[in-house]
Parts: sequence; C-alpha cells; structure tokens
Amino acid sequence: GIGLGTTMPSYKLHVNGTGYFSGNITCAGEVKSNSASDARLKTNVQKLTASNLLREVNSYTFNWTDEGMQLRGINYRSDEGFIAQEIKAIAPHFTTDNMWGKGYLGIDKNKFIPYLVAGWNEHDNRISALEKENKDLRKEIELLTKLLS
Repeated sequence: GIGLGTTMPSYKLHVNGTGYFSGNITCAGEVKSNSASDARLKTNVQKLTASNLLREVNSYTFNWTDEGMQLRGINYRSDEGFIAQEIKAIAPHFTTDNMWGKGYLGIDKNKFIPYLVAGWNEHDNRISALEKENKDLRKEIELLTKLLS
C-alpha cells in the first residue's frame, strides 16, 4: 500500500494526518467516519440542551449560482440546506471560514447531529409528559361524568 505520514500502511492508501480534497469524493463502497468519543478522553461532560438552538435554524430550498456549482464540483443547481451566515450568528462553531481560499463560509453539518438527537429526546420527553397529563385528565373527566350522572 501507499503510506502518507506512515511507514507501515494498513490499506492500499493509508493517510496518517489531515487530508484535503478540493473536489468531490465518490465512493462505490461503504464510507466509515470515526472520531474519538471515549468518555476517558473527556472532562466537564454536560447534557446538551438543543430546542432553543434548533428553533433558530432555518432550512431552505435554493439554486446554486454558477460559481457555487463550479466550486463545489456539482452538476445540479437545485438543492436544500442552510445559510452559513445564519448558522454562524447562532452557532459559530458549526461554521468554517474562507472556503476555497475565497472567503466563503461553510458549515460542518456533523455538528448538528448531537443537537438533533438532544432535540428529539427533549420532544420525546415532552410528548410523554403530555400523554400522561392527557390520560390523567381523561380519568378526571370520566370520574366527574359519573358523579354528575
């Protein structure tokens, strides 16, 4: 294999370090993305609250400009997503500056995943509480109806 940053490649192409691609990456097989997440590597761990942040995020449909299509290496115009300037205003750590060395903003969409999971959990807990309250109120109504009959 070919090794970049390693003298003992484990794969046909083994890169030990950061790589940069200015175009698209196409894969006919499975793409695996792993990042360290072991609790032993973390301190000051706190539950994430997501609903407030997610309420501020807008999703859009839009058309790429010719330059946007060229820079992104895509051949389709219509797309959906976010506006990086809006995301930067509410969650600057989700954005990257100076894409392609031209000052354009980018978004690390993987940063949304923990917030989406936390938001789903928050809503699931709220739904469960409302279902319980609804069940209790139905019992009260049933009891009051029996008393009035």
